[in-house]
Amino acid sequence: MKEVNTKTIRITKDAYKILSAEKKKLADFSDTSYTYSDIILTGLSLLDVLKDSHDTVIQDLLNKFKNARLENRPSSGGVGIEELFTKTVEEVKAQICSKFLENTIRAVITHLIEKGFPEAAMEVLLTNTHLFNEHERNSLSFEILSAIADKTEPRIREHLWKKLDRHI
Repeated sequence: MKEVNTKTIRITKDAYKILSAEKKKLADFSDTSYTYSDIILTGLSLLDVLKDSHDTVIQDLLNKFKNARLENRPSSGGVGIEELFTKTVEEVKAQICSKFLENTIRAVITHLIEKGFPEAAMEVLLTNTHLFNEHERNSLSFEILSAIADKTEPRIREHLWKKLDRHI
């Protein structure tokens, strides 16, 4: 990079170690060398994308690392930022994957209801109840049961009319 096109920023030593390690992993992974600017801009673009759909996760991450940085002053004894980073990456993967799976299962249930298969939608919900909180489970159950009622009511009505016709 040309000197005119650069700017110096300050980061903690721990953040620099993590950034350097990630830079090496990326180079090993892709057989391409990336600059710190490339990595930071990629991270910021992912942050921007994720903040809309996972705003609480992003806010928790920011607070977690800020608090760790503040606690890691020489006078406080430190908290192991590198360990925190590794642990946090795994937690975030689990949270985002869980949310993605929840949204996918919700879409499958909605699709099955719309296509006239509410019984199958109920089966999908029952096998994935752990993904939804009580309110979401109740809401989806209500949608499914309403669809089942809409689907079976005409048959019940028809059956009752036939029985009534035989007795008249």
